[in-house]
Amino acid sequence: MEFKENNSFSLDWDDRFTEDVIRLMDAIEATPPPPPSSSSKKRKSAVHHQDNLKTGRQLPHSILSPPPSFPSSFARCQSNTRLRYPPLRFGGHILYSFTEDEVENAAMELLKIVEIKKKEMGQVALGFDIEWKPSFQKGILPGKAAVMQICCDSQYCYVMHIFHSGIPQSLQVLLEDSEIIKVISLHLIC
Repeated sequence: MEFKENNSFSLDWDDRFTEDVIRLMDAIEATPPPPPSSSSKKRKSAVHHQDNLKTGRQLPHSILSPPPSFPSSFARCQSNTRLRYPPLRFGGHILYSFTEDEVENAAMELLKIVEIKKKEMGQVALGFDIEWKPSFQKGILPGKAAVMQICCDSQYCYVMHIFHSGIPQSLQVLLEDSEIIKVISLHLIC
C-alpha cells in the first residue's frame, strides 16, 4: 500500500493477484492431503477407522451446547440486545498484509498502538474477525484460517492473510494478551 501526500492511498495489493498467482493458489487448495503413514494404519482397527469417518474431529458437547438456563441456542443472542461495549464502526483505511514479514510488522504496529491506548485509557478493545474456507461435507472440518481482520480504532483496519504465512510471534502475543478485549459481532454467531 502506498500513501500519497493528500492522505489518500492506492491499493497496490490488487497487482499481487495475477492469474498465475490465483491458479497457483487454486492448485495448492486442490492438492489432496498426504496419505497416512503405514505405521498408523496398522495401529487403527477397522471399527475405529469407521467411527472416525462418520464423526471426524469434533468439539466437546460442553462447548457446543448452550447452558441449561436458555431454551434455545439463539435465546442468548436475542435476549441480550444491549451491548456492554460500544460498537466499533469502521470508515478508515484498510491495511493489507500478505507475507509473514508484513503480518509480523502489522502485528508489531498493533502492539504499539495497544500499549499507547492502555496508557491513555487503561483498557483496550479490538474489533476481531477471522475467516476460513468452509467445508460443506459432513464430518470434514473447515479449512485452516485464511484471513484475520483486526480493527483498533476508526482509522485503520488490519487485514492479514495468514493462510500461507501462519501466525508470527508478535501476532500470537497480541492474540494471547488477556488484557486486550477482542470484540466480535454476535450476529455472525447467532
